[in-house]
Amino acid sequence: MKTNDITIEKLRKNGYKVKVIHTNLDDTDEYQHLADRVTIIQIRNHDGREYIGKARCSIKDHYNRKLGNKIALARTIQSILKDNVELSFKDSE
Repeated sequence: MKTNDITIEKLRKNGYKVKVIHTNLDDTDEYQHLADRVTIIQIRNHDGREYIGKARCSIKDHYNRKLGNKIALARTIQSILKDNVELSFKDSE
C-alpha cells in the first residue's frame, strides 16, 4: 500500500489508535488569526509506540481542516517509516 493511500479511517479500522487535534497555538487572544491554527495527529501502533505529526497554518493560507489532516498524517507516517516500523493492514483495498 502506498503512503498516499493511508487514511485515518483505514488506520482506525486496522486497530491503530488515531487522535486528531485541531487547536490554536495561543489561546490567550480572543481574536485569533486563523494562521495560529495547528493540526496534530497522533498514531499509536500495535506495540504501543506513539508517533506525532503536525501541520501549522501559514499566515498566507486559509485554515482548512482536511488539508491540515492530510499534511499532519503524512508527517506522522514519515516518522513511523523513519523508525523502520511497518504499518500492517488487513484490508488492502
